[in-house]
Amino acid sequence: MTVRIENAAPADLEDCVAIWARAIEARDGVDDPAVPGRARAKLTAPRRLAWLVARDGETPVAFALASEGGTGTVGPHDPAGYAYLGLLAVAPGAWGRGIATQLLDRLAVELAATGAPGAYLHVLTENTGAIRRYEGAGWHPFGEVFAHPATGRPSLTYVTEFASTDVGGAA
Repeated sequence: MTVRIENAAPADLEDCVAIWARAIEARDGVDDPAVPGRARAKLTAPRRLAWLVARDGETPVAFALASEGGTGTVGPHDPAGYAYLGLLAVAPGAWGRGIATQLLDRLAVELAATGAPGAYLHVLTENTGAIRRYEGAGWHPFGEVFAHPATGRPSLTYVTEFASTDVGGAA
């Protein structure tokens, strides 16, 4: 079945929280009871710029959330004025279908329309699958490795530009 990407609605909240929790558990091998609450807080926070959901039929299988920069987790290399991709998750049963790439492509269109010059995200350095996906979609590392403020795990900031902006060379 073909996946379609559309703007999320408030009724998608709990499906997205569940997708996030399952994806984090599959990635880390640990069921962290704090994960759903953190995701819910980001999904309901003000200053949201784009919230997309990917559906297989009527079933949500992935989502992406971007907010104004400076919201959510703040890293030491976050470029000023850029949108913040705070959440991107694909349900483990839908991994490997290119859905994350489709979400990133659509998200770039949505965020460019807001006037943001680009977007940034934080990714764990050990999450090599996500890093490959981001780099394949044109994102690049920006700054040095830092301890993620929420988890303390080594992380990197990745950025992408929507226009002829440039925040500097890759780190």
